[in-house]
Amino acid sequence: MQLQPGDLNERIVFQAVSTVPDQIGGQVQSWAAVGPPSWAKITPLSARDQVVAMQTGNTTQFRAVLYRRTDLTADMRILRNDGAILAITGIMAERNTAFMTVLCKQVL
Repeated sequence: MQLQPGDLNERIVFQAVSTVPDQIGGQVQSWAAVGPPSWAKITPLSARDQVVAMQTGNTTQFRAVLYRRTDLTADMRILRNDGAILAITGIMAERNTAFMTVLCKQVL
């Protein structure tokens, strides 16, 4: 992967769901930031990949490339600068590089 630090042009926040008590004794689910924000390069998947995704009923798919992190799981989501939310569908840590790839789909 021939990526330069300057290619990471979008600041994103990873979020995980947590359960917190509400005012009437119940519990509600809330999303909270995990770790510090990351710089990433987010691009849509290729047209061929998008066609396959649409055939299986999925929404728009993206690839996020960022500096390697060890605190991410597939049940997290990404909050973009514009407020869009991406659900993580896969995490791929590249060997012998400082970068990783996170596959995701748009949910909001």
